Amino acid sequence: MILVKLGGSVITNKETIEDERSKKIFYRARTARLMGELKSSKEEFILVHGAGSFGHPLSKKFNLGEGYVSAKQIAVAAKVQEDVRTLNLNVISAMREKNLAAVSLPPSLLVKLENGRSKKVNMEQFNHYLKLGAIPVTFGDVVPDISRKFGICSGDDLMLHLAKEFKPRLAIFVTKVDGIYTKDPGDSTGSPPKFITEINEKTIKLITEPRDNVPDVTGRMKRKARMMLTIAKEGVDCVVLNGLKRNRLRRAIKGEKVKCTIARRRK
Repeated sequence: MILVKLGGSVITNKETIEDERSKKIFYRARTARLMGELKSSKEEFILVHGAGSFGHPLSKKFNLGEGYVSAKQIAVAAKVQEDVRTLNLNVISAMREKNLAAVSLPPSLLVKLENGRSKKVNMEQFNHYLKLGAIPVTFGDVVPDISRKFGICSGDDLMLHLAKEFKPRLAIFVTKVDGIYTKDPGDSTGSPPKFITEINEKTIKLITEPRDNVPDVTGRMKRKARMMLTIAKEGVDCVVLNGLKRNRLRRAIKGEKVKCTIARRRK
């Protein structure tokens, strides 16, 4: 089995944040192509996807990740849930185009937080549908929080919980860059960015986060690198690769050498 997380920046137009309509763009053809690559591997998998422009802008604007502050957040939280479900149904539809039996598992029904941290994730439904031969698909979402009333459960956090439960041979984060760099590859100031081929306790200290206006309520690349190390400690090889490059996902699953960043499993 493998775990695959499709980043929100890969399947949606995450950068366009000014206009409410233009920001909610789903890249259907790209998503379907990635699903085709997954299908060709003939390997059992669970899919997680990010919220991208369907979830992050409103969540950040109204600080949903910090929990309940005022009653006006309730309608916003409901709207974000609606939007990420719309995205999820789009992903499910793209999978059906490739004859993949995808089943949606919304985190708001499976996950409970406490002070912003995942306290409990119900794995029963994941196990149930896997035994049926279906593909569980889950995503970043607004979920209940015992202490704060609600909060954000990120796709990256779900990847960790799923790695602990299923112990896959590989966990893959599909992004729109080749892997993890010491800084944003588009940043032309200062010293040039360096590509990090392997994340470990030493190389993670080299990463600096970009200063841009793209809304993200679940962390950036340094947080992802930390998550990769945590997953590796569960005995799972974890990689970040570029989903914009055709067949890179397929080749990585097959064990071929591709450009990516890896956190190697800890034994």
